[in-house]
Amino acid sequence: MARLAPRAVQIMLAFLLGLAAARLAPAAAQITTPEVETVATRLEAEIEKILRETGIPAISIAVVRDGEVAWTGSYGYANVGAQVPATTETYFSTGSTFKFVTATAVMQLVEKGDITLDTPLNDIVAAELAIEGADDVTLRHLLSHHSGLRGPVNIVPLWSREAPMSPESLLSKTERVDEPGTEFRYCNECYALAGHVIETVSGRAYDEYVAENILRPLGVDIEMASIPSPQMVEHLALPYNLAGNAPVPIGQVRYDVFAAGDIYLRPADMARFLAAQLRGGVYGDARIISEASAEEMRRRQFDGRNYGLGVGMADFNGHAIINHSGGIPGFNSRMVGEPETGHGVYIMSNSGQSARAIGPLARYAMQLLWGEDPDPLPSFASVEHVEVEVSRELFDEYVGDYALTPEFVISVTRVGGRFFVQATGQGRVEIFAESETDFFMRAVEASITFGRDEDGGPVTHLVLHQGGANQRAERQGKR
Repeated sequence: MARLAPRAVQIMLAFLLGLAAARLAPAAAQITTPEVETVATRLEAEIEKILRETGIPAISIAVVRDGEVAWTGSYGYANVGAQVPATTETYFSTGSTFKFVTATAVMQLVEKGDITLDTPLNDIVAAELAIEGADDVTLRHLLSHHSGLRGPVNIVPLWSREAPMSPESLLSKTERVDEPGTEFRYCNECYALAGHVIETVSGRAYDEYVAENILRPLGVDIEMASIPSPQMVEHLALPYNLAGNAPVPIGQVRYDVFAAGDIYLRPADMARFLAAQLRGGVYGDARIISEASAEEMRRRQFDGRNYGLGVGMADFNGHAIINHSGGIPGFNSRMVGEPETGHGVYIMSNSGQSARAIGPLARYAMQLLWGEDPDPLPSFASVEHVEVEVSRELFDEYVGDYALTPEFVISVTRVGGRFFVQATGQGRVEIFAESETDFFMRAVEASITFGRDEDGGPVTHLVLHQGGANQRAERQGKR
């Protein structure tokens, strides 16, 4: 496989992850699925272009076809400074794509009759760890991000010698902030609690349980996933950010919420798991869950939001897909699959700003697997922005709410002389003017243009520019 020296991109963090995938596109004509070699050749060309133009150190990919891992490829560098190439044996962080595995472990315990999805969390944990006022919060709430709970998430530098927070400490600091089942709020701490439930109910350490009951039956030779073995460390990619069109090494970290996604595997390992989920719980001769459980995990829970149990759902080009993104400092991952055909793709990268490229790359791979002939991907190279001053009075014309979808709103606000946007369920991000209508983000590789439908008329919409896509959001209500 070709391996390229990395080049460049400006700092970018994940923003509106997966939104482009969830928006509907016209259905494409079905034609005969091409040979895997053809798919691989097209993907290799796109990956090489991404690495050459952006400076992402490495991208590693596994393609699932008809429920089987059909091809893997790895490109770039696992270690830029030492020029160590990434290979298909290189380990990366899974990030939050591993939530699907944690949810599967819970479903196994449900199938055994040890618990139910509607068992309250407080009925499982020790009495002294019960969360006050949360007796009605169930496992289903935890796995679907509808718990109404909020707790701390602790990130510890790997070399600080500081211990991450224990599950018991996390439980003691978690509180109820909303009614369960009413509002989707992405909750890493809830998956840490789910990991604690797995340990409490099974009597096994989380890592051991997952390895023994999910990963090894799928053919993944591993004892632990959140604590890489010495043999794994020899093949572990180092984490990077991107700045000034060059990769910059960053410190390694670990999380107390490791069951939410602080796990290290190879793309082919996660692709085996994805393939099993696409085929109703079966991969090869191994069954990890029942078909009924696999279907329940893909079912939209509570308010119909596009999230089931550990996995998201979307409609892309007329195909019903499951998907999840993942990211921790210095790493990103993307998982997409279609249960109807058994086709899927799993991608990993050792750049904290690679989400904008690997998300579109995953969708491009799916189009190839469906026999479509997609256009080449746009350039994901960063654009340098020059800040200019605009008046507070001008910006106040833009203040308000703008809906990309009925459920996904971008709020625009001003605090003194600073300007901000905040998307549904996400933190506030500062924006900076580069013209009277165009604003960019420094923390995020994205920009916004405010628009009017007629000269001199009121501001009616904004356009979000990110990852080669331009998405219009309509202004809500009156100023």
